[in-house]
Order: sequence, then C-alpha cells, then structure tokens
Amino acid sequence: RVTGGLDMDAGPSASTAGRLVFGGQKVRSTIVGLPLDADAGIVTGPIRMLHIDVAQSGRATPTLDARALVRPVRTVSGSEVRVLELGSGIERVLVVAPPGPLDPTIARAGRMVAYTQATTGGGEGGGFVIPATGGVATKICDACQTAGWLSDEQRVILHTRDNLAVELWSADSRTSVALLMSDRPITRVFASPDDRWLLFSSEGVTRIAPLRPGSPATPDEWIDLPIPMASGHRGAGWSPDSTLAYVLLELDGYRCLYALRIDPLTGQPVGELFPVHHFHQARLRWGSTGLGSAVVQ
Repeated sequence: RVTGGLDMDAGPSASTAGRLVFGGQKVRSTIVGLPLDADAGIVTGPIRMLHIDVAQSGRATPTLDARALVRPVRTVSGSEVRVLELGSGIERVLVVAPPGPLDPTIARAGRMVAYTQATTGGGEGGGFVIPATGGVATKICDACQTAGWLSDEQRVILHTRDNLAVELWSADSRTSVALLMSDRPITRVFASPDDRWLLFSSEGVTRIAPLRPGSPATPDEWIDLPIPMASGHRGAGWSPDSTLAYVLLELDGYRCLYALRIDPLTGQPVGELFPVHHFHQARLRWGSTGLGSAVVQ
C-alpha cells in the first residue's frame, strides 16, 4: 500500500526514476431532503441540504417523521453505523465494524436499527438489531441481509439464499418465516406501511405481492407494475397511507423520482406512472445503489 486516507487517489503513473505521480480527489458524501406531501406525490418545497461529510457514506434511511436517519459510513479503519438527529444536527456512532457496507435501516418510529455485517465485500452476512439509542446488538440471522422493518418495530425483513428468498424475523419468536421465494433474484424490498404489500424488483420488473408471513405469495400472485424497464430503475418506498409506490427511473438521462398509485385493498395499480421530481441538476445526479439512492417515507 502506497497511499491512504479518505481522499480518492486515481491515475497513478511511475517514472523511470522511481517517482509516482497521481491525482487526489476529495470526495464528499452529501445527504439531501426533498419535502413531500408523500400521500399525494406533490413536492412542497425546495431541496434541502441535510448533511455533508468527508467520509464515504451509503444510502441513508429516515424515520417516518424525518426526525432522524441512519447511514453507513466508511472510515479509514473500518465501517460505522451512525444516527443523525436532523433537528440538532448531532450525529453519533452506533456501531463500529470491520470494512463492509452494513446497509443499516431504521424502524419507522426510530427506536430500533437493523444492519448486516457482511462476511465478504457485500451482500449477505450476519444480521443484527440494536436500539437506536445504543446498547448491545442482537444477532438475528446468518447468511442474510436486513432490508427493513414492519410497522410494529418487532419484525425485520431479510434477504436470504443469495436473494432468492425474502423472510421475516420476529423479535417475539426469535425465528424467521418465508415471505417470498423464487428461482430469480429478488431485490429492493419495501413493506407498505399498512403491512399488507411488498414492493420489490425481480427480473428487471417492479412488482407487488401480498405480505403474508409464513404463507409466501407465489409468483402467479405477483403483480407486475406498468413501469418502464429503464436503466437504473429501482423502488424507493411507499407513501405513509400505502397508496403510492415510489420508484427511481432514468427515462430522460437522469435518475428522477416517479410514483404510481396503488389500490391498498387489491395491490393493483391505479392510473398511470407520474413524475414527482426531476433531478436534472448535474450536482444532484444519483450514483450507484450504494452511493446514491433515495428512500421515501
């Protein structure tokens, strides 16, 4: 190893005299917030800067009231899960771990956090839950990836079997039951706030399926949403009343936020996909899943 630190070094070139020349890029992780009437899919104000950090950060997830958020941070020596209080701007370290993505998610009322300590460079590993105020982490699974919480803050959604299954872990029983199973990878799972539906991606298609713990919805029950298979598309969450599904789509060269109304009783789409906000400023273009994405709550 020749260099180290939080900057991104690129373009190295060595001379015959043994000197090394390279460029140093200063990376800043920025978290922004877009005020929404999320039940209507209407923007209510300008984009706000919430946090800037020199440390590399992954996708942040907020509480339902946007009082706090949790995010993974990569440091020189490893990785951390941090909780940021948006009102005061105070941030505290909740978990310190070896290098890895962690992918933390905070429960809607902000009392609990789930995260994954991957055994390789990413994906599945040991799943843990910990109080958002700090304390001892509880291991809930092996070879899994935590994906979110149900509204009771006692049950955690898990990706398992190399993304071929989705399970639900319960704090009461300390066991997991199946939610979805497939021979194709299932990614980006979001439970509706009323705990009735799952929004997810499979085979490049955004889908909805009934949320039935222990009685997984079969593929013939899955509902394909009329959403273009555009580059960089992915689910981004639900409205609080469970009637809008949000997605990020690159339909015009930029990854923008769209929504589709959903019948909360049947899970069927109602009407057509509509744009919520276009992120056409170059400085607000989203990166990859891990280093630039969105969650609507």
